[in-house]
Amino acid sequence: MWVMKTKETRHILQFHFTTWPDHGTPDPVQLMLFHRQVKDVKTDLNGPPIVHCAAGIGRTGTFIALDTLHDYGDKTGRIDVFEYVMKMRKDRMNMIQTLELQWYPADEMEMNVGSFQIKKVSGPHFDGKMSEISFTVTRQVDEKYVRMLMIRPWPTGRCVPADKKELLKLIEMTLTSQTTSSPVTIVCSDGARGCGLFCTVSNVILNLRLEEEIDIFHTVRQLQIRRPQFISDYDEYKSCYEMVKLYLESSNIYANV
Repeated sequence: MWVMKTKETRHILQFHFTTWPDHGTPDPVQLMLFHRQVKDVKTDLNGPPIVHCAAGIGRTGTFIALDTLHDYGDKTGRIDVFEYVMKMRKDRMNMIQTLELQWYPADEMEMNVGSFQIKKVSGPHFDGKMSEISFTVTRQVDEKYVRMLMIRPWPTGRCVPADKKELLKLIEMTLTSQTTSSPVTIVCSDGARGCGLFCTVSNVILNLRLEEEIDIFHTVRQLQIRRPQFISDYDEYKSCYEMVKLYLESSNIYANV
């Protein structure tokens, strides 16, 4: 490569993985063979390796994590995928965008996160726009079973996911499976926008079933006592009404709205 600014020639060795779909995951065997080829190459070049993809976060983050965790695992006999993902995100936000990619770098059944041991039971499984992973979390002798559901895609900055019906499906699954001994934890990128919509709509639906009435404004005010950032603008309020309207239409339920 000829560098016009310094008027010098630089030698670059480039590897190109061509079968990795955007917003998806590649064939694991093919990626491991590609990674081995990169690691085994003999070269006199002493410059640092550069990893890039279209956006520089999803596929790039996955390959960097795979490479680093592979070396770390060889040296120590253990890996911590989540810890390393968070470490990468301190330098570049949104590294490894999706749940599938985060589980992909190390297809291990067990991993340690601090004092917790995580053992994957099943998944990830995909049903339309929703993915599911089940695992156990153990600390000393205390073991908890965790079922994690995730809507995808949910574009950053959007009040609602790309498919509103998938969110209703997730709410229905949560309300059906929830018990007093099994609390539900709701998370999103900022802890407010997506969580606020989910909690508002699920509480409205639950109240509709129990009391046969709907009061979105009162529901939002009750939630804002605990989390003031919930439903903070007109668009988010509008999204709540649209979601409840969609639920009523899809369920053929008529109540005092």
